[in-house]
Amino acid sequence: MYTTPTIRHWVLISTYILSFKEVAAVLAAVKENLRRSGTALDDDLQGDIDAALMDLQRVGIDTSDQSQPLIIKAVKLYCRWQQDYMGKGEQYCKAYTGLMQALSLAGDYIAEPEN
Repeated sequence: MYTTPTIRHWVLISTYILSFKEVAAVLAAVKENLRRSGTALDDDLQGDIDAALMDLQRVGIDTSDQSQPLIIKAVKLYCRWQQDYMGKGEQYCKAYTGLMQALSLAGDYIAEPEN
């Protein structure tokens, strides 16, 4: 039986990728970037953050170090795109895609292959 994911599910997924402190820090940075202060959309924003990290991983980018400014910027751009921030979603999509492509070609951000 399928159940709709809750914040608990997203936190469990996120803790696989990041520690809980890092999850909270990234969520706070994204909320500040989107000029949001309430908690009503935290579930949606956390889902967007997780999707951004998974998308970066999909193209071979190492997202394990969330202190990397370009990883944080990519997540913020992805969230602005998904939230259609200020009606400029397409602009943020292009910016995210360009940064993702640049990171996937940069040696410092390429994930080590698993054995």
